[in-house]
Amino acid sequence: MNLHKDDVLDIERVLQILEDRVLQHTGRNLLKSERAVVKGSWEGKDYKQIASNYGYNAHYLHKTVGPQLWTILSGAIGKGVEIKKTNLKNILIELAKRDYLERLEISDLENNYLIGKVKFCGDLPKVSSFYGREEDINFLKNQIILFKQRCVSITGVGGIGKSLLAAKLAEEILLENSDRYDYVIWKKLLLLHHLMK
Repeated sequence: MNLHKDDVLDIERVLQILEDRVLQHTGRNLLKSERAVVKGSWEGKDYKQIASNYGYNAHYLHKTVGPQLWTILSGAIGKGVEIKKTNLKNILIELAKRDYLERLEISDLENNYLIGKVKFCGDLPKVSSFYGREEDINFLKNQIILFKQRCVSITGVGGIGKSLLAAKLAEEILLENSDRYDYVIWKKLLLLHHLMK
């Protein structure tokens, strides 16, 4: 399975993901007017342009639909962030990334390809459900991408999720920077075993 930027950023796919989250949170689907505001906001349009494109009154979208929609979305996908028209696209992009990574089954990928042109070698642990650790992942991504660290080690006692954290880190880095890398090699190092001999 190859993932290109257009696959993640397709508004129809993002709307499907958003619909699922809103339905789980509110028990109802998005209204046509709410979908119009989401699509228009994604495209960077103001309420007047959205109203013109979708056949609504701009005042109605701005004063009735918008405030109700932002409240619903803040509860459904905001994770503590108040969603507004201005930050909606960035939050939807993150939502699409999270959804993609949740659905990614590493072992079922065809031809050992992970994302785009990046070839994967090794048995990366499955990361079908991974929650939290955003602070750790962001710290490690900064070390690798911003500070260009060539070697980063993740240490700790057995069973705390070091391997899954590393796998999740690799997926996120590749999803955001798939054109930077040609190969990912996953290899277990049994240093402790060799040191004890």
